[in-house]
Amino acid sequence: MCDLSHITKPTNNNLRTSSASSSANKKPEYVKSVEKNEDKKADEKKKDMSKVKCYNCKKEGHFAKDCKKTKVKDYNYYKTKMLLAKKDSDEHVLLAEEQAWTESNSDLDQEINANMVFMAKMEKVLSDSDESSSSAKETIIEVKHVVIDTHTECQAQYAKLEEERYEYMIRYSALCDNDKQHRKKIDEQEMLFDKMSRQLVEMNNNVLRLQEKILEKESKISELEGCVSNKDLEIEKCLE
Repeated sequence: MCDLSHITKPTNNNLRTSSASSSANKKPEYVKSVEKNEDKKADEKKKDMSKVKCYNCKKEGHFAKDCKKTKVKDYNYYKTKMLLAKKDSDEHVLLAEEQAWTESNSDLDQEINANMVFMAKMEKVLSDSDESSSSAKETIIEVKHVVIDTHTECQAQYAKLEEERYEYMIRYSALCDNDKQHRKKIDEQEMLFDKMSRQLVEMNNNVLRLQEKILEKESKISELEGCVSNKDLEIEKCLE
């Protein structure tokens, strides 16, 4: 028969040590569980993000605030912005509830789902507003007035530019006419110069011909003078 007298009762220190060892052995399993939950949340986030559609680039997978594409600021953008600024009290309540819910909720999955729900509701509100909301109609009318005013201003600027262009064309035409007249005068002067040049050449030729005739006359005069001298000598000899 075994002697059990040497077996002592476990003390509190032994129990704490045993409990600590057990907790230490179980801690890795807890960490793995947390990591699995985080991975699961990340996968669910990716799945949920794949359903999100950006209203800036029209692509899925991200929100408009995270879009890297340049923000589109066209007529629809300003129209949506004006409609959001002038929503009725129900929409303001919806925005307030959504903002409060987002600020108070720290769960990422719920925040993504709430954003998706909010975007769907906003899209419905915008769709309903385009059809039935008087404020939306007023906003559209205001936008139309802005477009009309802008178009009128552009037309006025275009008319002013056309007037300036017409004045410029008149000045250009006048300059062209002046240039034509100037060129005509230049051509006339050139023709006159050519005519005078021809006349000068003809006069020079006449002078040369006259000089030749003078030389001929002078030579004849010299011959006649020689003849006269000879006759004078003959007369003197006869008189002797």
